[in-house]
Amino acid sequence: MHTIKINRVRKLSQTARYPRTYEARLSAIPMELIKTLTAAQIAAIIDGPMLTSYSAGHQRGYGDAQ
Repeated sequence: MHTIKINRVRKLSQTARYPRTYEARLSAIPMELIKTLTAAQIAAIIDGPMLTSYSAGHQRGYGDAQ
């Protein structure tokens, strides 16, 4: 892996605060894709599902879950 790019991804990714989740999401991205994308794009791929999940939870509210 390109160490410089991956270090930049880690700095840009909000998910990096959760090492296991970050590593799992990063390892799910094919190496050929990592080679072609920018660090910001990779960070967005890693963060996307987590941010979507948080957003859905906040929109629903605390008392709405059944």
